Amino acid sequence: MLVHFPAALFPMALMLDICSSYFNDKNLSLFSFYTISAGTILGWAAIIFGAIDLLKIPSDKKVFKTALLHGGLNLLWLFTFTILAGIEIQSYPDINFPSAAKIAAEAFAVAGMLYSNFLGGELVLKYDIGKESLRKEDSKWG
Repeated sequence: MLVHFPAALFPMALMLDICSSYFNDKNLSLFSFYTISAGTILGWAAIIFGAIDLLKIPSDKKVFKTALLHGGLNLLWLFTFTILAGIEIQSYPDINFPSAAKIAAEAFAVAGMLYSNFLGGELVLKYDIGKESLRKEDSKWG
């Protein structure tokens, strides 16, 4: 469940920054900072649990390679947003309008995140990674 929050919060931060620039509204920049911060905190928690799940994946080369690519790319995007939050926290609470470079970095990371999340979906839907624990939960509830 943790992975869905950063996957939603990071694109939302991008949209807030675009709107902040377009509408000339600093409040939207501040909301974007909060959104990136929340996504980053939850993303690091997701990375921890993702690493634990990675250790449970069978040694099948194709599946493990896909899982490593998925996790590695998501780690890269999380680092990107962590750096962006770290830069902005220096001027908190007076968050400035986003620069074109910040918006470009966010857009690149969000686009990359879409691909790496596709890989995560492939792990679940195509290779049945993580479904066993779901079946155990379903059997508890009838």
